[in-house]
Amino acid sequence: MGKLLQEFADAGPAGGAFYDGPGGVAAREHRLPLITCDKRAERTYRALGVADELLVRTA
Repeated sequence: MGKLLQEFADAGPAGGAFYDGPGGVAAREHRLPLITCDKRAERTYRALGVADELLVRTA
């Protein structure tokens, strides 16, 4: 747990972005892409080395 907290501190997410981290790290540790609709979270995922794919609604 300490290693994970240090990784978050180094990556710098703050406020609500901090809550994007655990799901992203879980996906990364299982070598799976994280599928998200939350464009705002991409910055956090990139900082933590998480492969993510943004779902975009089309007409």
